[in-house]
Amino acid sequence: MVQFISHEVGTHLLIEVFNQVMQMNRFKYSDGYKAYENMAEFYNVKFIFKGQPLYGYDVKKYYQIYTDLYDSNQNISPTDLMVKGLEIFTAPLDSLSSGT
Repeated sequence: MVQFISHEVGTHLLIEVFNQVMQMNRFKYSDGYKAYENMAEFYNVKFIFKGQPLYGYDVKKYYQIYTDLYDSNQNISPTDLMVKGLEIFTAPLDSLSSGT
């Protein structure tokens, strides 16, 4: 229950990041919403609970994407983290395997 409450607080803290990313008009709303929910879960698991992600859509995949991005640049802003995460998550499968 505590992790769920913390997740909900995290989504409230990140709502402006979500709004900024959606105003870019680069991503479908459904993809942006997944990234937003999973970012709240990423921050909770990475810094507060130190466990496995529980809440989100495609939560394990997003957690790994956000972890890799964060670990390569710990100064990354939440907005950049969400945009880069979305770029990776929504990339066509053939572009991921070809390295483009």
